[in-house]
Amino acid sequence: MVLIKEALASGGCETGRVPIQPEASGNGKAWFVRADMRNVPASGPFSLCVSMFTSFGYFADERENTRLVEDLARMLSSGGVVVLDLPNPEYVIAKVSEEPITTRICDGVRIVEERFLSEARDRINKRIVVTEGGKSVEYQESVRLYLPETLECMLGAAGFTALVPLWGDYEGGSLTSTSPRVIYFGRANG
Repeated sequence: MVLIKEALASGGCETGRVPIQPEASGNGKAWFVRADMRNVPASGPFSLCVSMFTSFGYFADERENTRLVEDLARMLSSGGVVVLDLPNPEYVIAKVSEEPITTRICDGVRIVEERFLSEARDRINKRIVVTEGGKSVEYQESVRLYLPETLECMLGAAGFTALVPLWGDYEGGSLTSTSPRVIYFGRANG
């Protein structure tokens, strides 16, 4: 978190500690909203929006992903900051080729993940089977893999300007083909 604070400060953002209280109501504290991202029941303006751990890119219809970015720009105040954390496509493609199926056991629960790319190689798909006590449940997941330049163009078209160069990991490392993440810091032009 310290590195994110430093990145925001280097982009001219005032940073500090904010007491986080879920019941806060616009009095300088953080808001937490649980909702479908396609219809966030908040209008803002907000000074910061953080989307970490691949919480963006799940919609199969690209127009919904684009609309979400446009909504972020609308909800942020002029000069507000967005932080988006996504998987690095080059890294994901290499890892899927190396190890398409993984199995792990956590507290007696067996988890098998099978990963495969879409035909266009722009989505990572997962089939996850969780087995506990002889009973299995299957989940499926599909996430859009955004090339860094595609992500920057999408955010630029929505009215964002990059604050710092893209990060490739949570430690603030430069983005390379072997970086696990693509982390974007942008300011709303409003």
